[in-house]
Amino acid sequence: MKELLTILTTIGLMLAVTLFLRSLEKPRTVAVSTQPDPDQADIRIKNIRMLKTDEFGYHKFHLRADEARHFLRKATELEKLRLLVSSTEASDWLITAESGWMDDSRKQILLQGEVLVHQEQNDNRDVTGITRDMIVDYASSLAYSTSAATLLSDDNMTSGTGMFIKFSTPGRIRLLSRVTGSHVFD
Repeated sequence: MKELLTILTTIGLMLAVTLFLRSLEKPRTVAVSTQPDPDQADIRIKNIRMLKTDEFGYHKFHLRADEARHFLRKATELEKLRLLVSSTEASDWLITAESGWMDDSRKQILLQGEVLVHQEQNDNRDVTGITRDMIVDYASSLAYSTSAATLLSDDNMTSGTGMFIKFSTPGRIRLLSRVTGSHVFD
């Protein structure tokens, strides 16, 4: 009986040593469970530049911002941004804003603060629009605002509430309501 107990103890000890040596050969994975704060930016990029093209490689939207901050489960915040919108049917539009938010799908940007919209026309009748808090919808190729807005072209000035821009149509910028203005005729 004593010999049987010695043999079982020896076999158990050899099994334990074998299992221990095998565990040293396996790669160990360390799992760290951290819960990131969704209110803190997970990525910050200075002097960001984004380019969106169509299926033929034609530049549709060219975005530049002094800083971009991406948040988990939220959109991307942009500071001091400039957006160049190109179209094959119309002149380019340049849109500048103090700040903005781009949704996760990158199909819309909510521009915050003062927004300046400018388009150079072929007949030297540039159009400039000034408003606040504008939404740019890439998918529909349009932009709109419900804030007070002013359009400037040559010596003409028109003011109203709300602004709508269709990027694919030449010179298609309009005020939505309460429109008043002054025009200079030569």
